[in-house]
Order: sequence, then C-alpha cells, then structure tokens
Amino acid sequence: MVDLKTKYDDAKKVAVIVSREIKVTKRDYEAVQTITNGQFGYFAITGLIELRKGSITGLNLSGLEVQASDLLPDLANLTSLERLNLSHNPLKNLPGCIGKLKNLKELYISHTQLTSLPEWTERLISLEELYAGFSEIKYLPKSMKRMKSLEYFVIRSNPLDDKAKALIRELKKSGVKIV
Repeated sequence: MVDLKTKYDDAKKVAVIVSREIKVTKRDYEAVQTITNGQFGYFAITGLIELRKGSITGLNLSGLEVQASDLLPDLANLTSLERLNLSHNPLKNLPGCIGKLKNLKELYISHTQLTSLPEWTERLISLEELYAGFSEIKYLPKSMKRMKSLEYFVIRSNPLDDKAKALIRELKKSGVKIV
C-alpha cells in the first residue's frame, strides 16, 4: 500500500514558495514525478492547494511537460489565483477547470500545441492579459468579444483562420492591445 501521507509531505517539500507565488522548477517537477510515480497533477497540485489553501495568487508550471490531464479540477479551488503560467508545455487543450478561476488576471499559454481557445474563455471575467503566441491556434471563439476586462492579447505567430483574424480586428477596435 502506498503511504499517501509521506508522498504528500514529500510533494510539499519540493514546491518553491515565495510569498504567495508558487514557481515549480523542472527539478522540482521531476522530483514530484519520481515521488508520485509520474502522477504530478494529483499530488503536486492538490498538495499545493492544501499547503496554501486559497492564498495562492500565482502558479508557474512553465516548461514542465504538463498535460491537460495533470490539471485536475482541484485547480479550480485556487480561488485567489491571479496568474497562471502554462507556457512551454505540450497542451493540446485547456481543461474546463481553468474557466472557473474568476480572479484570474493573467493567463500564459504561449508555446503550446493549442489549436483553439475554448468557448468558456469568456468566463474568465477578470482576465486582463492573455499570452497565447507561438502556438498552433487557428480558431478563436466569438464569445471573446464579451471579455470586458481583456486589455492585452498576445496572439502572434499562430496560423489564425480568417474568422479569428476578423475577431482580432474587432478586439483591437474595442481597445484591446493586440501583439
């Protein structure tokens, strides 16, 4: 039988916590992978949530080979999360739990394998900055027009289709800075 308490304690030890920001390094990620037999999502994210409860404002998982399946619904329990960095990961889709992060102001999903943004993107009512450049994005949901808080959108170096390009022009006219 697996000693979950020991694994949980070990997962807590490898998290680098500075103030209310959590930056998980590649070395930390590999340690959690070893400790948890590759189950980064359950032990690391759940452990971090338990460790800091609702006080986490930033979570940086950039470049850790994180898959959408690693981002468990527990991520939605990070109610104070304002910054989420998932850049440089082989993500092909974004899990719906991200759409429940009502306080999220910055989302970094650049350098991923995303081909579209999900329809639920508009539910990120506090999102001010969206970094989605250098991915494979072709499609953007029309609902993005309803994102009243969006101020800055990095979408460069994506193979956008004509409808997405038209939406970008609309967002630009509404005052969103497009890069």
